[in-house]
Amino acid sequence: MNRQVGTFFAMNLTLLAQACSPISTGDTHALPDGEPPTSHVITSDSSARIDELVTEFIQNNELPGVSVGVIAQDKILHCAGYGWADLATSREMTGDTPILLSSISKTFVGVAAMQGVEEERFTLQTPLADLVGFPVDNPKVEGESITLEHMLTHNSGLRDSFEYSAAYADGDPTISLSAFSRGYVTPGGEYYRRANWSNDAPNDSFSYSNVGMAMAGLAIGRAYDTEFKAHVDAMILTPLGMEQSAYFLADLQQDPATPYKVRAFGGVKEYEQYGYPTYPDGMMRSSACDMSRFMLAISNKGELEGTRILEEASVDTLLEINEAWGTDEHGQAIAWASREMGGHRLFGHNGGDFGSATEMWIDRDDRVGVVVLLNSDPGSSDGWQALIDMEKELLDLARKIEATAATD
Repeated sequence: MNRQVGTFFAMNLTLLAQACSPISTGDTHALPDGEPPTSHVITSDSSARIDELVTEFIQNNELPGVSVGVIAQDKILHCAGYGWADLATSREMTGDTPILLSSISKTFVGVAAMQGVEEERFTLQTPLADLVGFPVDNPKVEGESITLEHMLTHNSGLRDSFEYSAAYADGDPTISLSAFSRGYVTPGGEYYRRANWSNDAPNDSFSYSNVGMAMAGLAIGRAYDTEFKAHVDAMILTPLGMEQSAYFLADLQQDPATPYKVRAFGGVKEYEQYGYPTYPDGMMRSSACDMSRFMLAISNKGELEGTRILEEASVDTLLEINEAWGTDEHGQAIAWASREMGGHRLFGHNGGDFGSATEMWIDRDDRVGVVVLLNSDPGSSDGWQALIDMEKELLDLARKIEATAATD
């Protein structure tokens, strides 16, 4: 379901998600003929080439819509939407259209965690139970202490079982994050199963866990005596001017893009807008322009336009790779992942869910970044690879632009 999606396993995970979907589907739509529309919000001298790359990607893979942001140094080079946010109403995608981020949402958990460490609300080694207010114990392991860091790095032993996927539902979640989390780890709880836990002690084995990341979000919110989503809004979204971003549908200023399933024999089928109680792990809806501002803040060592959300040292800690944590990309940091691409080390995350495929990566050395948000799956394993290839070209283009600017 909602998870970080490795390049080689993406298609199998997408098919699994579609097979066990607990959410409603709607009409099937044929994609309109002709070149998909383009809606620029921010442009640069490179926009024509970016338009060409993204339009080709959409047409080759028969996708409904894509939104793209590219940053370099201290500015947004490009932010635009391509294709359609909603086919039934012919609403075009723009760079300001909110799209379900899926597991890119986890990067906000990492930033919020480091904010709490800065303010001495907790440390990364604080036992999770001390923060959430109820026991968090693996019944298969004796004497372990599960910390906030274990949850943030997928090393707690907690796993995503059937109860996690079954909690998806149409609309905003009606089960609270607190109730689901307590019920998931408490013996006798409504969502408790021994299968929720692996046989491994903390730090013995990397096991990607959406529920674990969501519980980290619960812990952070409890440390501030508020809901996690309210904390992120107050401490990250509002300071960075991310006006088209929210976890819940009810909190969005405009309708998000409709999520679609790409059909093997042409056209797309729409999903209802949906949610789940573990919302910190993947339910942020944001726009390419908003996420470009988020990337800039991290690329600029925690600051954007005079507003600081993290100290420089905290950004370094956030993005420090620890090989002992394991990984399903090319390195695990605090809720962020690392990927090697074209000889460059990138930091960010990706995601895949019902009607969502997302990528966000920053090259800290060259200070460039790209975010690509789809309101569908990429349609095939070739589509996933084409998405990665396009990102590489966009990053290389941003590097060339900055190299040229530096010599002018």
